[in-house]
Amino acid sequence: MSKKQLLALNKERINHLRKLCKDAEKKGSLPNALLKIAYEEKWFKLFLPKVYGGLELDLPEALRYEEQLAYIDGSLGWTITLCAGANLLRATYTAIKRLLFSPLPKYALEAVAP
Repeated sequence: MSKKQLLALNKERINHLRKLCKDAEKKGSLPNALLKIAYEEKWFKLFLPKVYGGLELDLPEALRYEEQLAYIDGSLGWTITLCAGANLLRATYTAIKRLLFSPLPKYALEAVAP
């Protein structure tokens, strides 16, 4: 995959995905066929490291990827953005939690004490 076109898109594939998205709109949920494609293409794992089965895209690459999905269907792009983003947050959660909620070292407390 090139950086310019991350998804293998052609008119036939775009039309097929748009049909599945219309079906999803009518059904009120993602059809199994669309979920199967999303899992096979690793759309929910844009940020996940390759060692864990993800695509390990950096933010600009992932945004281009999501933009291409949104071109096909806005709801599809939005859904993938939310789900892939949740994985990004989950991957950084432990580090963020440690940074925000760990007790401050004694010297840090002394620096702000009156």
